[in-house]
Amino acid sequence: MWGQKQEKTSTWYGMFLDTGEKTEAVDVMHHIWRGSWPENRAPRISLIILDEQDAFDDVYLGAGQAYKASVTVVDSEEDNIRYLWKIRSESSSDSVGGDSEYVPPIVDGVIKNQDAVIELIAPEKSGAYRLFVYAFDGNDNAAHANIPFYVK
Repeated sequence: MWGQKQEKTSTWYGMFLDTGEKTEAVDVMHHIWRGSWPENRAPRISLIILDEQDAFDDVYLGAGQAYKASVTVVDSEEDNIRYLWKIRSESSSDSVGGDSEYVPPIVDGVIKNQDAVIELIAPEKSGAYRLFVYAFDGNDNAAHANIPFYVK
């Protein structure tokens, strides 16, 4: 999708972030069309970990408990990366066929720092959530990843 939209998460279908940065998908299209990579490529996230688990695990956290999360980012030009982490409630939208969806609110006050490794406090309310990370290279490029989790 040439753009960005919320469809269960805001990071599954778009080629750009809602703030306008290009993602690796734009680099791939550039390579396909021109036969070469762009001069400055978007960073790439190779792994996101929450409580020593990845997105393929069933991640359960205890309400109000402290945890660590980390991300591994590769940047071809070794640009300085700025990190932004957010926790949102899992989308409960029942839209179908690409209909518009609301963006779940950010859970404030639970992420303690913004770096490749963070400390967070699991939300107090039980339920399904998603941890998002964004990696910005300072050249209008970014990478994103997310990991779902459930608070007991």
